[in-house]
Amino acid sequence: MMAENYCYFHYIREWKKIVKSGKIGEIYYAEGEYIHNIVNLLIDKDKLFWRAYRPPILYCAHTLGPLLMIMDDRIVKGCGLTSGFKKMPEYSNLIGFLDIEVGLFKTKKGAIIKILKSQVAARPHMVCYSLYGTKGHLENQRYKGDGLYYVEGEKEISYPCSISDPALGEEEKKEAMEQVNII
Repeated sequence: MMAENYCYFHYIREWKKIVKSGKIGEIYYAEGEYIHNIVNLLIDKDKLFWRAYRPPILYCAHTLGPLLMIMDDRIVKGCGLTSGFKKMPEYSNLIGFLDIEVGLFKTKKGAIIKILKSQVAARPHMVCYSLYGTKGHLENQRYKGDGLYYVEGEKEISYPCSISDPALGEEEKKEAMEQVNII
């Protein structure tokens, strides 16, 4: 996951600075959710593609990569569950069509991480992160808009979660968005 592109989203890099500063304390729990309906990349008419043979959670880089980078930590133990094939039971012989998968991990530093991944869920593309520290919390919006930056004893802040640096020019921002849309 060293080359994971979501690690380079502007707000992820900013969150890493916040966590490293100690402002929200020691991270003890984190979540990452990546829901991306890509049925068209699993099957087209009767033609199956390689993703149909891969469990959704196997592609956990968009969720786990940024969290581990922010936390400067690694996984030491994990387990997972799935709800099965309720959405597309006609493809229950192909693991890529699992409804949703959840991974639960313990890190070397003792934190817990939960990730959620689906390739068939009926919702727009979404990536969501949440970090709980001993002194505060960070999260991005589940769909659109700003996230939340909260530190105990301070007023909660609506935090911009831009994937590109706000200091970039319009042309550079457009290029960054085009790269994300390719993903």
